[in-house]
Amino acid sequence: MSEIMPPVEIYKAIDGVEGFMGSENQKAIMYALASRQKVVAAEIGTYKGKSAVLVGLAMQRNDGHYYCIDTF
Repeated sequence: MSEIMPPVEIYKAIDGVEGFMGSENQKAIMYALASRQKVVAAEIGTYKGKSAVLVGLAMQRNDGHYYCIDTF
């Protein structure tokens, strides 16, 4: 099983993803929350998915669930 990507690598990975992602503080908070064990989270209004990719990568191997909800 691969190791969880560190925050710096995740931030690099999402650079090429379209969408909106707030400040560096917001990225850090979302990463920290998603990295916890057995998290269940929902994002309402995912736009093009940049924040969803950040959270998805952070949730690797943590036995959590992430739901993205958007009408588009």
